[in-house]
Amino acid sequence: MSYTSDRPDNLLFGHMTPKWAHKTLHVLDQEAGGNTLKGLPVVVSHIKYSLSDEQPQEAIRKELEAGNDLGVQFVIPDQGALYHFQ
Repeated sequence: MSYTSDRPDNLLFGHMTPKWAHKTLHVLDQEAGGNTLKGLPVVVSHIKYSLSDEQPQEAIRKELEAGNDLGVQFVIPDQGALYHFQ
């Protein structure tokens, strides 16, 4: 996930936005039979840092949660942190 959803598609160059993450997860959910992703940890990485004081991580987190109608668990790791999933 590199940018917020207001980034134009033609400027993504293969990167994702929360909008595209939601669309992709919906396709995965349908392929898996529907209503199958609740609680699934989805690790969001590769968020681009900004040169300004305001960093995009929180805005991306808010967009991901606002559109989270599948009930997945979005995880945005802190740089250098160690995570365990069960």
